[in-house]
Amino acid sequence: MFKKLILLSFLLLGLQGCLSVPGVVETPTISVQNASLQNLSLTQGSALIRLNLTNPNGFPLPLRGVKYGLSLNGVQVANGAQTQQRNINARETVAIDIPVQMNLSQMFQLVPSILQQGQAQYTLQGAVDLPFISIPFSRTGGIGASR
Repeated sequence: MFKKLILLSFLLLGLQGCLSVPGVVETPTISVQNASLQNLSLTQGSALIRLNLTNPNGFPLPLRGVKYGLSLNGVQVANGAQTQQRNINARETVAIDIPVQMNLSQMFQLVPSILQQGQAQYTLQGAVDLPFISIPFSRTGGIGASR
């Protein structure tokens, strides 16, 4: 038992060392594919954000989870974390769906500035958690508002 524990420790240390050496383990890439509004009520809303995660390596990577935050005009309207245990096969791109719950009372406070500016600036940021690293992602942009 003790020998297995020591062997596992050395294996994990070796993998951690490989992650810091360029060319041995390539960092997966993340992009935001789309975001869609799912449900809307007087107090809250839900959206679904789809990320694309590409594993450029010749071996599978185990996904542990995703952390995220969503801001409109600098005001955070949603954040959370989702555990998602799955393997991303070698040289594969997978879609990861993140359900997001939004507090509409915070969003309603933004309505005057959105109407005045004609758009809302959004920032979606977070990280995808793998066993030894956390890969950040960020996307910003504008959403137009009709007057």
